[in-house]
Amino acid sequence: MREDSEQFKEDKVPEDLPLETSGFSPLRRFRGRCKDVRKDTREGQRGTFDVGVFEFIDLEVIESVTPYPFPIATIEIRLSGRTETAWDAFAQSLKRALGEAATTSMLGGKMQEWAMLPSPLRRPRPKMVKQADGNEVEQEVWSAEDEPAWQVVSVEGAAQAAEDLGAHILDVADGKTEKALYEALLGDAKIRSNPSIVTQITDRKLVSGLIESGALSRDTEGILHKA
Repeated sequence: MREDSEQFKEDKVPEDLPLETSGFSPLRRFRGRCKDVRKDTREGQRGTFDVGVFEFIDLEVIESVTPYPFPIATIEIRLSGRTETAWDAFAQSLKRALGEAATTSMLGGKMQEWAMLPSPLRRPRPKMVKQADGNEVEQEVWSAEDEPAWQVVSVEGAAQAAEDLGAHILDVADGKTEKALYEALLGDAKIRSNPSIVTQITDRKLVSGLIESGALSRDTEGILHKA
């Protein structure tokens, strides 16, 4: 064998990569850019199951249970259609960050902050159960208790997008009656793409909320004016 192929050169130091193999990341809070989002199918004791896999680069570690000096990370969350699961906790946090119409693909390429935060997770837990004969035996009973679960805290550009949409609504509202405003907003593609705002319109709560916040006022003739 050639000696120069067996020795490391000073300018060719191999990169350290994470060696975490437990299936759980030591990270508890971080900022990073989402490089990839995908679904993987795994084999388990009870058959196959799907996992959401999120790959991050440009990592800024905020909190970790052990030192994590790496610029990349992979976070995996088991997919589920049920409430009170890790996936439900993540999904609800994504909607809070990006709106009711949020999708996981919207995370791609953006800097964002994630954290392990308390959320009700339903799991089988040991509990002493009294039987008909009066004896107590330990059984597994499904119940929900707050446990840490991955949640999206913030996403690059989301706050500005929400602020821009709010300013757009006020501009449309200025000089209109409440009825005319709702008709205009329901015909607006920007608004229709946001189910949360559409719900506020159909429930007739949008204007009252904006008036209560001081963003809008209504004159004696029922005309709306932005502050």
